[in-house]
Amino acid sequence: MNRMTVLCFALLLTAAPPAAAQQDDDEERGPLFTRRIVVSARRVADEGLDLDRVPANVTVITREEIERSGAATLQELLAHYAGVILYDNVGNGVESTVDLRGFADGTATAVYVDGVRVNEPDDNRVNLETIDLGAIERIEIIPGGASASHGNGALSGTVKIYTRRGGPEPVNELAAGYGSFGTTRAGVRSSGSVGEHGYFLSYGFADSDGFRDNGGYRQHHLTANYSIDSPRNYRFEAAYRYYSGELGNPGALTPAELAADREQNPFNSVDFNNSYESVFDMRYTQYFTDDVFLSAVGYRRDANIEVLTTGRYADLFGGFRSESDHDSIGLAAQVNYHSRSDAFGPTASIGFEVSSDSFDNVGSFTDLSGDPTFAASDRSTEQRSRAFYAHGSLTMGGLLTVSAGVRHDRVDMDFSDNFGGTGDAREFSETTGSVGLAAQLAPGTSLYFRYSQAFQTPTVNDLFAFPLFGSNPELVPVTGDTYEGGLRAALGNRVLLQAAFFRMDLENEVVFVITDPLRFLGRNENVGESRRTGLELQASGSPARGLDLLFSYTYIRAENLSLARELGVGELMLPLVPEQRLAARAGYRIGSISFGGGLLRVGEQVLSSDNANAGPMLEAYTLVDLRCAWVADYWMLRLELRNALDEQYATRGIYSFGQTYLTPAPGRSVFGALELRY
Repeated sequence: MNRMTVLCFALLLTAAPPAAAQQDDDEERGPLFTRRIVVSARRVADEGLDLDRVPANVTVITREEIERSGAATLQELLAHYAGVILYDNVGNGVESTVDLRGFADGTATAVYVDGVRVNEPDDNRVNLETIDLGAIERIEIIPGGASASHGNGALSGTVKIYTRRGGPEPVNELAAGYGSFGTTRAGVRSSGSVGEHGYFLSYGFADSDGFRDNGGYRQHHLTANYSIDSPRNYRFEAAYRYYSGELGNPGALTPAELAADREQNPFNSVDFNNSYESVFDMRYTQYFTDDVFLSAVGYRRDANIEVLTTGRYADLFGGFRSESDHDSIGLAAQVNYHSRSDAFGPTASIGFEVSSDSFDNVGSFTDLSGDPTFAASDRSTEQRSRAFYAHGSLTMGGLLTVSAGVRHDRVDMDFSDNFGGTGDAREFSETTGSVGLAAQLAPGTSLYFRYSQAFQTPTVNDLFAFPLFGSNPELVPVTGDTYEGGLRAALGNRVLLQAAFFRMDLENEVVFVITDPLRFLGRNENVGESRRTGLELQASGSPARGLDLLFSYTYIRAENLSLARELGVGELMLPLVPEQRLAARAGYRIGSISFGGGLLRVGEQVLSSDNANAGPMLEAYTLVDLRCAWVADYWMLRLELRNALDEQYATRGIYSFGQTYLTPAPGRSVFGALELRY
């Protein structure tokens, strides 16, 4: 079978459903737009707005769609949707970086799980591997500057994740699977309710040797959710999430080393990223009338991250080992008014948010084996954030919705260098706003426009970098203005077509600039102006019984305007942002047999650290996955073939000293699983 035949075949397939209960889900779901799609686009989840009334290119991923996707991780799932940028920085397959709309560092998107922000306070990154895909009920992707609703660090948008709750009927799930590279996955879940009390319990385990030496991992996920839906007009939820992971970091190779042996790892054989995270949150909603209610979320989050990095020059400079402890506590609350009228529907929310983050880091230089040789750093940071916000919308005639929001944020940071006996403090204050217009042209079809502002304060790692990288405490916040227009249309009442065009202008974007190429030393700097211009297309739904489709196409031009002017060149593209990206998932179910697959095509892109665009490009790549399943009354047998074309590719590379270093991705692999639901 040639490559083109496999590509065409893959476009006709989709992932198998994970349990027998979904065998006849077309009859249960009915046409796509007989179901009301609601988006909770504000800071604390409220009653939500109909998708047609939201001026943004929102993607809602349901539990049903997660199960049909066949994805093993949250990153794999998100990779198929418009606007998403994904790459594997270290090469273990589970620690992939995800961002939106032309941002590639994984630090520009605000991510929430059950209303709790899970971005790390020291650099705003998100460790998505800590989130168990099997425990997720719903995901909302809202691209575009979102500081007016979600504050600091929401430059490229927000991703909101909601864990599963107990339903009216008890459901128990067991799953176990094994595949290439010694990969083992297992999980057990139980949910149900007793009267007004609901529960959901989940445990997941994953273990792999990896396709390269020291490229394996071991992960444990635990999720517990308790809820009360009281007839006395209140709702209460409490959730606990725990994660522990031991991840090998195999690192990058030169093109010549890749050609000789893609599976080798001669320079990072002891590197790792070990972490744990513990989150407890409570959510409360109190209805005063049918239209007026209070909603709040409070949380406590603890995390510990230990990282060892050696590399190919460890025999000259040694390695570096760091351990970070993060402790966060926060509260967000808002009073809401939500009219039940379809013809004239005003909504309003007024609220506040406060948080306190404490994070300590101890670093040391190491020898070749990773053993500490002498201390390098001992840092402590206290960060306090507070915000006040107001949002509102007005629907007129049931067809035209005007919305607006404003938010004021203040961030105070106290930094102490315990190793050097010095310290510093910074204060940042920003006010941002947004305004949008959505017009419903026909049932299921709407047109929208939006202007929004966003900002991101320099993180402690930006301001006071680790040893050898040079601090820059004079950095100022990044600010951005987003202009966006889009269309949503119901095709045949079963397929949703979404199209969005956007432009985002940024000032003072923080970029790591190499100042000493011989020793790869540098510092973070505000580089001036940059711009992202793009087009997002997406179609999803079930055009016929048994057939499921998802197609997305993203075009993005991410340009460094200031550096281009400084160097006197026409344009300079920002690193690790592919100009074009296409993904598809399609498939068919016949009785008890399901078969499917997906396609992901990522265009070429500038290598990391190549701000001057002087080096070669990271080559484009195409991935094809195939899946099939046999479903019985209570169980399912599932088989997967990943990277069916055995593409030899890398999702990430760096350009340094005139040399290219690439992080290889795995070739063809297989995986089989048995799942039971009763």
